[in-house]
Amino acid sequence: MTRTQIPRLPRNTPMPDCGLDPLDRNSLEIDLAVAQALRPDPPLHVLDWTKQHRIFPDDGPQPGRFRPETAPYANEPMQACDPDNGVEEICIIKCAQSSGSVIAESFIAAVGAEVGGPGMIVHPTVKAAQDWAEEKFEAMVQAMPRLHTAGQGGVIPRQARELGGSKRDRIRFRERGWFKLAGSNSAASLRQSSIRWGVEDDLDGFAADADGEGDPEKLFDQRLKTFRKQGTAKRLKVSTPLIKGASRIERAYRRSDQRRFYMACREASCGALVDWDWDDVQGVEEGETPFLACPECGTVHEDRHKRDMAAGGLWIPTAPTRTDDEEGEPAKPPKAIRPEDVAHWRNRDMGARARRRGYWITGVMNVFSSLASLAEAWRAAKGDPDAEKVFANTELGHPYAVTTKTPDWDKLWARRDESWRRGDGHPGALVFILSVDVQRDGLFWRINGYARGEQQFSLDFDFLAGETAEPNKGAWIGLRKIADEGAPLPGGARFPLDGIVVDANYNTEAAKEFVRRHPAAIAINGAAGWGKPIIYRIEETDTRKSGRKVRFNGLKIWHVGTFTVKNMLITRYLNTVAGASEDELPKGYQHWPGDADEDFFKQLTSEYVAERKKRGSETVIKEWAQRGPNHYFDCDVYALAMLEHLRMRDGKRGHWTEDDWARRETEIAHVAGASQADLFMPAAKADQPAERRSADGMGPLTALQRLGRLNKGG
Repeated sequence: MTRTQIPRLPRNTPMPDCGLDPLDRNSLEIDLAVAQALRPDPPLHVLDWTKQHRIFPDDGPQPGRFRPETAPYANEPMQACDPDNGVEEICIIKCAQSSGSVIAESFIAAVGAEVGGPGMIVHPTVKAAQDWAEEKFEAMVQAMPRLHTAGQGGVIPRQARELGGSKRDRIRFRERGWFKLAGSNSAASLRQSSIRWGVEDDLDGFAADADGEGDPEKLFDQRLKTFRKQGTAKRLKVSTPLIKGASRIERAYRRSDQRRFYMACREASCGALVDWDWDDVQGVEEGETPFLACPECGTVHEDRHKRDMAAGGLWIPTAPTRTDDEEGEPAKPPKAIRPEDVAHWRNRDMGARARRRGYWITGVMNVFSSLASLAEAWRAAKGDPDAEKVFANTELGHPYAVTTKTPDWDKLWARRDESWRRGDGHPGALVFILSVDVQRDGLFWRINGYARGEQQFSLDFDFLAGETAEPNKGAWIGLRKIADEGAPLPGGARFPLDGIVVDANYNTEAAKEFVRRHPAAIAINGAAGWGKPIIYRIEETDTRKSGRKVRFNGLKIWHVGTFTVKNMLITRYLNTVAGASEDELPKGYQHWPGDADEDFFKQLTSEYVAERKKRGSETVIKEWAQRGPNHYFDCDVYALAMLEHLRMRDGKRGHWTEDDWARRETEIAHVAGASQADLFMPAAKADQPAERRSADGMGPLTALQRLGRLNKGG
């Protein structure tokens, strides 16, 4: 019997009774076992396997069997995942909800169930990996008979201990394959295992350093070394990009053959393939219909044509290669490729890059989003750096370019409003937040007011000297008085604070004790990293005697994505420096009192975005650095996070309605003892009595001075 004639039997299949004596029978069993071990794996085509076996759960967005025509651009990346095609690494840079996860899940299920071998799935954290396994992968398993754990499917259930069942940190397959679940933040989870299959999901969310042991991508790479030498390893990287120049998935794509999905022009006589992206979309303003125009023939393409455009599309490698001409200039495909040139560009010799396939799934080509929805999201995000970043990352699949340059302090200083002073209050402020930065020798504090459009008013700020290590002593006593007094209103009245936010990163226990005594207060910690939302996570800090966390009434620390907030604030400073008409102020416009000093503005502008490379790594890190004290800037960061926590700013957490703002105006007018109509009455003329004129007698009273006199009976 030749090697190719040896049948592939399921593992542990009993030897049939062929009438052999025991010795011959044992000899044949040994021969078959050796032959089975030596025989190479049968070819596995991930796309074909997915078409045959993949079923989406009934409660999913696309229930039922996998249909390759739904998202045609996902088919070739699946084919690239075939174990024996010579591709070592596949990188998918993508927008949200665009089939990237489907590709990764099919790869894991297919090689695990049909080929076997060791593998590893890495998420930003161990918990994220385990949550993915329980919430997403398990749902896929239960929907697919080929994997279903209730029968004899490919995945071994956790309950099957006698078979070495799956565990919380490991998915086991009956084909003797397994995938370990790991986190980029845990060096321990990235150690020991030698793996053949590797999947890095949400790559741009990876930690910069794994427990002080180095770049998690490099640690993960060491796990693949043995199988890579044998030429049998395969690695899949999937992620939405975050920050341009510091994006891990973007860097992996640049090392690849850089494939772009060229969509088909619907005009039959043209037949061009076009690499359309967001810059090509026209008609994005309110009331317009977004469309794409073919560069070759000018034919207009709207949302209703999108599926046909995708169905006729092809992936084209766009990484530059050397041409055969004398100058040897790098050759790169044009924006639009004529039909007769498609084969040339698609079948170019990519050299060493051919072993690294890169696919970029953009929002424009994504069949699950429309040009109209992209245009609407773009309009909603304009002017808000946080929203613009989310739009670029999740809607378009583009890394966000951080171009913010911190303005010079004197440009902010020149924008002071001389009509009011610290502690006076401002008639425009409607929401009031006290923010505190804790230092060893005292407390920096600010009271900010906010209005519609997140206009910000720096109502008061100062430094309270005194010890901060012990609660209820030193500077904390002075802070308690400030918190109890509330925010200043024009004329001397005070209004209760909507929120108090205290930095708990230093002298934590004293800060927590202050927070416990004030119902409006929360403790806060800053969390570095561009991918983090404003409210990053909530940490339960109080424990019972048993050691268990107090879930409901215990004190919490709110972790804030400081990189995101700092970028928003610096952009708002820049917009304020640029100026605007009173009828149309940009979102987050800043109002500073006339007596704010140089040190205040130097602290606001002390931080800037710096770029550095990790030692011994290609990883570029963009981070906030500082050139001097930054305490008042930190207070600004905390205050904006508190506004998010209170659900008073636009966003997913909710926001105030116009009724909410009108109600607050009425409340403030009542406390101040003056109606809004009286507050904003026309300015007095020169022949009016002295009591209706300014203090120097040279001009009409300001609104602040009028309200002050009203409160004092004048």
